[in-house]
Amino acid sequence: MAIARKLYLCLNRGTAEVIPLYNGSDTRTSGGLDVVFVSKLKYKEVKMLKIRLKRLGAKKQPSYRIVVVNSTSKRDGKPVQELGHYNPKTKVMQFDKTAALDWIKKGAQPTERVQYLIKHCKEDGTLDYQKKETVKLSKKALAKKQAEEEAKAKAEAEAKAKAEEEAAAAQAEEAAPAETEAPAEA
Repeated sequence: MAIARKLYLCLNRGTAEVIPLYNGSDTRTSGGLDVVFVSKLKYKEVKMLKIRLKRLGAKKQPSYRIVVVNSTSKRDGKPVQELGHYNPKTKVMQFDKTAALDWIKKGAQPTERVQYLIKHCKEDGTLDYQKKETVKLSKKALAKKQAEEEAKAKAEAEAKAKAEEEAAAAQAEEAAPAETEAPAEA
């Protein structure tokens, strides 16, 4: 009982490890449990780093800093390193891509938005942004456009078939006079 209580106290303080040992010299047995007492056992705190956006700016006018930060800290907590800034409204960005890639090699995990920014970042650190030029059409306009495209495709197919028929007829005409001239020479 006394050894079990010591084990409980030592485990809470981080000074003991429960390890199955066979004929170990520094062991004490309590009910079949082998315990190794270690003085001042220190556990290293593992920090998971993330590359994420830190929000700045006023209400409905966001701007972000791209930072390397401990994953357990707050969104606007103290960063390990600042890599740049990004404004989603104006699509203006200044970013240290090489430092970000170095952090990724060291094990930092970028968020989805930061992965997009790294992927579309130019060598000088600016954003390579192409605006999508899609025009939204109503159902009626979309049906009309689709009908026009089908009519155009049908007209092109008819023109192609007609051109092939004319080419075949021209070849037949060239072959027919050659056959009539050949028997006359013989």
